[in-house]
Amino acid sequence: HLKKKQIVPILIIWIVLLFSLFSCATSTALRESLAFEYFTLAEEYYELKKWDKALEFYTKSSQSENVYTNSLYKIGLIFVEQKKYDKAENVFDDLLKKDTKNATILSQLAFVKSKQKKFLEAIYLYEDILLMYPMDQTTKKNLALVYWYNGDTEKARSIQKELIDENPLDTSLKDLLKEDEGNKAG
Repeated sequence: HLKKKQIVPILIIWIVLLFSLFSCATSTALRESLAFEYFTLAEEYYELKKWDKALEFYTKSSQSENVYTNSLYKIGLIFVEQKKYDKAENVFDDLLKKDTKNATILSQLAFVKSKQKKFLEAIYLYEDILLMYPMDQTTKKNLALVYWYNGDTEKARSIQKELIDENPLDTSLKDLLKEDEGNKAG
């Protein structure tokens, strides 16, 4: 049998242990709640195109595992809006390491690479997307444009023809490359 002198210290240890477990769980819940609030604020600033404020709150919210990916993705989009393509590239590269087959991230990364005149890298990324989604018209248009910017007008026109054959009612496709002839820089 345990004596009263032994029970009291054991009881105190249990109470301290339970309190610390409860307080850790509570602080984690508070941290997650705060991160979600930061994310919500960031979304509001993003909608208002207040990029610096949105960036500040997405960065704060990215400390949470629950909104990390969404926060980082939006940070990348802000860098695109600010024409900070090198920073956007780093963000989308990081996201792609965690989700290598995400077509949305691949597409953003391809766009950013084309803006930096890394046309071959952009072409490979757009082609990866088309392997997963062969009928993706937007990706095909972007691929045609990047081939065009890279000087491969034959390949660009071939993709344009394929798009027109697939979408004969879309008259804008006929002007896809013409419209961009004076703007080969991307």
